[in-house]
Amino acid sequence: MSADEANLAAGARLYRDHCTLCHGDPAHPKASLAESLNPPAPQFMDDMADMPENQNFYILQHGIRWTAMPGWGKILSEQQTWQLVTFLSHLRDLPPGAKQVFTEYNAATAVAPKQQ
Repeated sequence: MSADEANLAAGARLYRDHCTLCHGDPAHPKASLAESLNPPAPQFMDDMADMPENQNFYILQHGIRWTAMPGWGKILSEQQTWQLVTFLSHLRDLPPGAKQVFTEYNAATAVAPKQQ
């Protein structure tokens, strides 16, 4: 899939809407659920997804057995999965439009602060 701004923005939106609670975002580089998972989920703000794109596609489609990583193949289309894979591959060099989408606040995935 081409790494044009439209695909990267679509991938950023998908990541923001589905992945940030476990894998982090710019506002929360260490995700809310990261340490509660066993094994802990990779934190992509500090440790980029560095597997080949075809492996990331497979993981997104099928999940990882014996971990909290679900398979998204029945929820995301193949095109959406490739947009997400392309976004992850270009996370450090996003064009301005995709970066804006990525950093926008998303109330659906925001976690309320702990009350004391």
